[in-house]
Amino acid sequence: MRLAAGKPIKMAVLGGSVSVGLNYHDWSNRVTYHTFLTDYLRDQHGEKLVTTHNGAVAAVRSTYMSVCYKHHVPEDTDIVLVEMAVNDGPYKDLSDDIKR
Repeated sequence: MRLAAGKPIKMAVLGGSVSVGLNYHDWSNRVTYHTFLTDYLRDQHGEKLVTTHNGAVAAVRSTYMSVCYKHHVPEDTDIVLVEMAVNDGPYKDLSDDIKR
């Protein structure tokens, strides 16, 4: 509704290597799901109305972001896009995520 009213929005991304873009071999053209969304919204509503902050960190599990997300998302964010669980697994000790 903010965009439809001509008001700017701020998006943030939380995730792991997929959101960072490490799954691409061409580092000069890293296209991720959130860059597609940002580009689409900018095309529809104007370049200046949509900003995106990428707070993703490669090789982290969701336990890390569950504790540290505030360090990766600006406080004035309107929409948070989340991609997690690629690095999650049947781990017994998750204390390393908390220490990171």
